[in-house]
Amino acid sequence: MKGLGNLSVGKPWVLIIVVATTIAVFLATWATWDTTASAETVGFSIVEDFETGGVPPEWSSGNTLQISMTPSGEKFLGRTVTVTGGFINETVSLSLDGLPCHSEATVAFDLYAIQSWDGNEPGLPNSGPDIFNVTVAGGPTLLHTTFANFGDFEQSYPGPFIGSHSFEGFSGGPDNPKHTGAASFNTLGYEFPGGTNMDSTYSLSFNFDHTSNSLQVDFSAINVGLLGANDESWGLDNVSVETDECEKSGKGGGKP
Repeated sequence: MKGLGNLSVGKPWVLIIVVATTIAVFLATWATWDTTASAETVGFSIVEDFETGGVPPEWSSGNTLQISMTPSGEKFLGRTVTVTGGFINETVSLSLDGLPCHSEATVAFDLYAIQSWDGNEPGLPNSGPDIFNVTVAGGPTLLHTTFANFGDFEQSYPGPFIGSHSFEGFSGGPDNPKHTGAASFNTLGYEFPGGTNMDSTYSLSFNFDHTSNSLQVDFSAINVGLLGANDESWGLDNVSVETDECEKSGKGGGKP
């Protein structure tokens, strides 16, 4: 009879040994793969719409925060004292700790631009430009732009503001019509003194590289509300933070 390689089919016990050995090697290899490929998939997500409860502990400011309400009945993150319940020239921070393994994050929110935002207009003292910033502490600037609600004033959004934020003049651009890119306008129920409806809502989202287990996002405005919060202010609503997922090896690998 013909042999199989150096094996003779006349010796079946030899073939049985070879097959058994092959199976044993395969099972051992498969077990090793299973151990090294064993991974914990982790991620993070938080959504705050401020509809119930008080101010979440992740939020801070130099002023006293509160859950405010628009004349149309929308609750949002604002501050005490001001007539509209909105912020003016100040920084509001969202701080998160203990984030799981990740390589990027996404921050999304609704910005309420309340009353007479002046956009790029340098105009008279205490006018514009009215600038809104979103920055990651120790990281990138996500937004540096202007918004306009008043008259025929123009704004930079959806582009970045690249001019001066002094009252002495404006250089740069872009110049876009007021409310460009807004999700809605004149829907929150705010009126500018004189009875004119004046507000706008922008639904904004930013994705950026991030690996730290802590994250601080700062929201701030420049030149907003210099004539008082019954002139112009801002608020935040429907804020969400998400991180992507990464794999942490069963042997202790993965990103720190």
